[in-house]
Amino acid sequence: LEKVEKTGQQPVPFTALSGDWHRHWFLNSNLIDQQQMSKATTKTQRRKIMKTLITGANKGIGFALAQNLGHRGYEVLVGARNETRGQEAVEKLKAEGITAKFVKVDLDDLNQLTSLSALTDIDLLINNAGISGNIHSDKGHLDMEKSAFDYSTTDLEETIKTNFLGTHAVIKELLPHSLTENAKIINITVPVSQEYWMPLAYVTSKAAQNAMTFAFGHQFKKDKSKKQIFAVMPGAV
Repeated sequence: LEKVEKTGQQPVPFTALSGDWHRHWFLNSNLIDQQQMSKATTKTQRRKIMKTLITGANKGIGFALAQNLGHRGYEVLVGARNETRGQEAVEKLKAEGITAKFVKVDLDDLNQLTSLSALTDIDLLINNAGISGNIHSDKGHLDMEKSAFDYSTTDLEETIKTNFLGTHAVIKELLPHSLTENAKIINITVPVSQEYWMPLAYVTSKAAQNAMTFAFGHQFKKDKSKKQIFAVMPGAV
């Protein structure tokens, strides 16, 4: 986590986004450029095509990442909770000439996630799936300014289960045998020490995810593993 290879844009210091965690970095949203892909391919000569699993890839940021990486030569595993929507995304990608396949990923079902251990040769895992938490209030169903005092314990439990425990389970299932030796893990997240946007359930779940990212990065370094893990803030979308 202390050194991040430059992608097309300058990396943003983590301290500028999230408080006192010095010497660490957030990658900007330009995740993988052609130079990185070429280097990674050289390191993985036993296979000609790199493979990525993107959770929540049937729409939004996840689908855009699938398109971007697919056009750069990656085989894309479209992780989605709903099979119909996931397959629709796969067909759209195939229509663009991208090699794509649906993989069921339901972050709310920890038992279902055990099936991910059957996957192999994943070079890039992008944990994009998640929920916003209950942001319903008397002002509407999507109240981005909902008071922190209005979140219930149930709101917190549901959001943490999906965004943190579900993401943790995905990584744990893939770590032993599914990720390649030089695999990269990217967690889509937000900085939690800022004043402009603070939906309590969501940022609490991401705070736990950020802590996991640092802990796993530390363990990779301690174990002298070639795997790397990053936290990425894409910005407002």
